[in-house]
Amino acid sequence: MAVNYGRDFDKNNFEFRPMMPKDVERVGCLERKVFTRPWPERAFLNDILSDRPVFYRVCYGEGGLIGYLGAHIEDEKMHIVNMAVEPSWQRCGIGGELLKRALDFAQKNSIAEIYLEVRRSNQAAISLYKKYGFEEDSIRRNYYVRSGEDAIIMVKGMTDNE
Repeated sequence: MAVNYGRDFDKNNFEFRPMMPKDVERVGCLERKVFTRPWPERAFLNDILSDRPVFYRVCYGEGGLIGYLGAHIEDEKMHIVNMAVEPSWQRCGIGGELLKRALDFAQKNSIAEIYLEVRRSNQAAISLYKKYGFEEDSIRRNYYVRSGEDAIIMVKGMTDNE
């Protein structure tokens, strides 16, 4: 379980920007650190270089890459496909700030709904998503192949924007 190591998060001390090809190697390192079944770096590169609409953001701070969020835009829906925060920075506000930026983008671009999958056991992530208005919608059985764990599909309608 990750904890807040007493780090202070002031978003003005961090760089939040679109993911670029030069970030992919660092994103891959963080991906392998955080997930048991990490995405390959080429998947991130393919997404950010593709013609399809996507939303990928990175966060840099002291020591380098601290977090990232990636989403695909499908018609009037945003599918958050990946999000990770350096373990020593978890529960400091980085994930929430990345999520806020995705919600702002969705609102500005008339996206009607945002959805994502999250491990049933990942209570910290579920709490974060609920804090930002996501609700549990359904279950995808055995979604996580290696563990056989279910995923909860969480949805936020953007018609009730704050």
